[in-house]
Amino acid sequence: MTKTQENMSIQSEEIKTLQGQLKALEEQKSRTKASRLVEVQKSQRLLERLQKVEKDTSIVQTLAQAKETIWMGIMDFMNEIWPCIQNIFEQKELIQKATETIVQERENLGDMPYRSLQYHQILELKD
Repeated sequence: MTKTQENMSIQSEEIKTLQGQLKALEEQKSRTKASRLVEVQKSQRLLERLQKVEKDTSIVQTLAQAKETIWMGIMDFMNEIWPCIQNIFEQKELIQKATETIVQERENLGDMPYRSLQYHQILELKD
């Protein structure tokens, strides 16, 4: 009977040890579940952030493409009208030169145009 009691006490100690281990495992399981839940929530938040960044990036890329298209159109337009702009500047220079020449010739003539009008009027009166 002592052997049976010893076996029973050994088994009871083993049961207590196993129950302690079971309890520790259950606590670890609950902590693991909690940490897993936290990890899942973190993953979901990261996924949401990633989706937002992807959306923002696609908007930025779309804006960049639109800007590039607009600037290409402006450059094409400038290339088309640049010869006309050059002609305008050349004509402006020619007009300035002509104006300077006219002013210089007027100064050289002095009051001759006025005298010619007077002579013309006198000749008309004689007729």
